[in-house]
Amino acid sequence: MTQPAALTGAQADAYQDLIQTLLKPFGLESLAPVLKQFIISGYTGDNLGYMLQDTPEYKRRFAGNEARGKAGLPVLGPKDYIETERSYRQIMQSAGLPIGFYDSQDDFAAWIGKDVSPQEVKSRVDLAVDATNRIDDDYKKAMQDYYGLDEGHLTSYFLDQKRAEPYLQKQAKALKLGQAASRNELALDRTEAERLATSNQAENADFLMGQAAYNWNAGQGLSKIYGTDYAKTDALDESFFGTASSKRKRRELGEMEKATFSQSGGAGKGALDAATPGSY
Repeated sequence: MTQPAALTGAQADAYQDLIQTLLKPFGLESLAPVLKQFIISGYTGDNLGYMLQDTPEYKRRFAGNEARGKAGLPVLGPKDYIETERSYRQIMQSAGLPIGFYDSQDDFAAWIGKDVSPQEVKSRVDLAVDATNRIDDDYKKAMQDYYGLDEGHLTSYFLDQKRAEPYLQKQAKALKLGQAASRNELALDRTEAERLATSNQAENADFLMGQAAYNWNAGQGLSKIYGTDYAKTDALDESFFGTASSKRKRRELGEMEKATFSQSGGAGKGALDAATPGSY
């Protein structure tokens, strides 16, 4: 017997009603053709709901229930499932976490499948927010200036370091250098910070940045006096890479300064004498 290709009047009304009550609230509009075929085939009432739940599309939408069933946990009804997802999403948004970080249905399905309650998620997020609030303001400023990353990205890092790596971890060295430069009142842009981050000595950021700042502050004035070219890059290169040409420029300025003092009857070491802080 050939089944009709279209819905009758009563079936069409039921079809539209079920789309509004069974499919649309749960984002399952893609199942409308399947639902239509079930109705044409003669399924009605509760049977339609059971039939829909057995479709691959429905199982994907409520994937967390599959994991719950395998773990011996009670499955959530569609309404409770959606409400749990909504709670997760609100927690993430309230913490200012970046878009794309724990905000997808797959993310939420993993939590639902492991029976992680919204309250537990909030507790974890609150700890990450607290850790963010304890971070040095200079580090936060460098993070914003270099990469446009706000405190939400830091929170995401504390919440899940591996997951947050694309947002922050790869830039960690450059950010640390920016922080150290700010503390030493030395302007450092993103490009320069990333270049210095390739140094084998980058872990000694605070000490080396202080050394570079000392040399630059003394050297920029002297380079104007003696008409030489001693740039901030020279001070940074000597400290972080031990660049011989930069070191030579500094020593030559020091010799010029000492010669000037000697000619005027002065004595002692100049500002750029070899004995700079932590001299090499």
